[in-house]
Amino acid sequence: MKINVGRSAAAAEKKAAEVLRGHLARMKVLESDSLCFAVGPEAALAAGARASDLRRLGEEGILIRRNGGSVILTGAPGAPRGTLYAVFVFLERVLGCRWWTPLEDYVPGGVRRIPKTLEIRESPAFESRYTDYRQRSDDPKWYAANLMNPELPQEWGGGRRYAGFVHTMIGALIPKDKVAAHPEWQAVVDGKPNPDQLCLSRPEVLSEMISQVRRVLRANPGADIVSVSQMDNHVFCRCPACAAADARALSPAGSMLSFVNKVAEAIEDEFPRAAVDMLAYLYTRKAPRGIRPRRNVIVRLCTFECDFLHPLDHPNNRPFMRDLRSWSRVCKRLYVWDYTTNYAHYVLPHPNWFVLDENMRLFHAHNVRGVFEEGNCSSPGGELSEMKAWVLAKLMWNPSLDGRALIREFLRGYYGLASAAIARHMRRVHAAALRVKRYAGSAEIRKCLKRRGYPEGRAGAYLDLNAEPGAPWLTPRVVLAGLADFAEAMRAAAGDPVRRARAAQARLPLEYCALLRWDEMRAAARRLRRRWPMAGTRLKAFEAFERACRAGAVAKLGEEWSKRDLPWLRGVCAGK
Repeated sequence: MKINVGRSAAAAEKKAAEVLRGHLARMKVLESDSLCFAVGPEAALAAGARASDLRRLGEEGILIRRNGGSVILTGAPGAPRGTLYAVFVFLERVLGCRWWTPLEDYVPGGVRRIPKTLEIRESPAFESRYTDYRQRSDDPKWYAANLMNPELPQEWGGGRRYAGFVHTMIGALIPKDKVAAHPEWQAVVDGKPNPDQLCLSRPEVLSEMISQVRRVLRANPGADIVSVSQMDNHVFCRCPACAAADARALSPAGSMLSFVNKVAEAIEDEFPRAAVDMLAYLYTRKAPRGIRPRRNVIVRLCTFECDFLHPLDHPNNRPFMRDLRSWSRVCKRLYVWDYTTNYAHYVLPHPNWFVLDENMRLFHAHNVRGVFEEGNCSSPGGELSEMKAWVLAKLMWNPSLDGRALIREFLRGYYGLASAAIARHMRRVHAAALRVKRYAGSAEIRKCLKRRGYPEGRAGAYLDLNAEPGAPWLTPRVVLAGLADFAEAMRAAAGDPVRRARAAQARLPLEYCALLRWDEMRAAARRLRRRWPMAGTRLKAFEAFERACRAGAVAKLGEEWSKRDLPWLRGVCAGK
């Protein structure tokens, strides 16, 4: 086979050619020995591509074209990430490869054919695309193969480069000890200084923040985004000046946005490429009246209090939709921080699977420019995390895709013969949640809902981001039926040890639920005359669960703050 790359090819374009060569060597592709693959803009121009066509591709657009005896795989000049994406899209859509997880890919056997007529020209729906589902490896190839662009090594396309991510104002920017030494810089709450947030109306705080942002950007040359964002709490300043600004804006986001705008204006001359990123989160989520973000300000709107069982435009999520609409009208670069797992219990059924595509289309329809899909970032082993990460990656590139079809494709490809039983379990849990007609969320989120005026789930269960193992849709009947489904899945995959091991990992959420509700589940099995699907004692069942966790590198069962890990669960199962 002949693969041409330009003499001045960037590292990512060379990597694209290397990836193409490696995959073609693993496959039998008709004509591959007689075709010339033109990888990157320089080679594409030599193969007959027009310069005007390439320029129109933009930063991440791709062009895949068969031109007689040549196959053109390229992005725009000076945009090597596009070339890398073009190779991966060609391998996936034309030749059938898949990159399910960082450790598990698929290269089809048999004979593949490259069509005589081939033309794919497209660009991503969002400029920023990232999910932090923790898998057993944080392989940059997997992110690039699935067309996401977090900060990656240059050979894998680079990506959005952050100087700080979120919750940066105190610590990452202004040092904590400096805030402590200046009580007048601290937020005023109930007439007293509070070191957990800043007073945003004091000129000396603004001056210090500008100085610190400049320091951080100078230390991170080439950064695309610097975060100037509130700390992770409900504290905000009520001093007369801040309160007046918020009153005029009808939202505490008024003083925040005014402050961030001033920072963005001050650093623009020195750092014209860098945008300043702020959160619309908790008390700042409502868009302010009478003030707009500057052109170099990104507002990152968070879905924190939402009902994730239903689409985000469901009546249960009316306050969020109000905020999304209002921010989308005034913000040129609106990003979304979306929550897609259970943070209190990573390893617990979380039936948000069937609304992921609807939500992505909603973001796109409201001019959202970037999406971060937060997952089980502290540990591998989140519930169906491999599937969610892959599906979300596809939707961030193209939100018009059918989410259920993507789920079916992943289940069949990743779990093989075990997929039918796993899909049945998913449908059962989802249907059970939809039947719940009362609020079923955690106490913490209930407080947030009341603070924000939410309806607390009037239609179906309210699936929040900290749901508990006793959630009303996880009835003993549903859990026991799910465990029976997985027993069937394991039998179906008996001749395929790899997929059987994957099914064993996917079963962990149900085992976790049974371990935490052991006596209830055992009693229900006897009442329903169901065969008990786990070990006879709680501790032995835990030991089997622990072995499966160790095999999948699962260490934490919830977010860091939850303090739920395997030693904790062992203590629970031992009655300590």
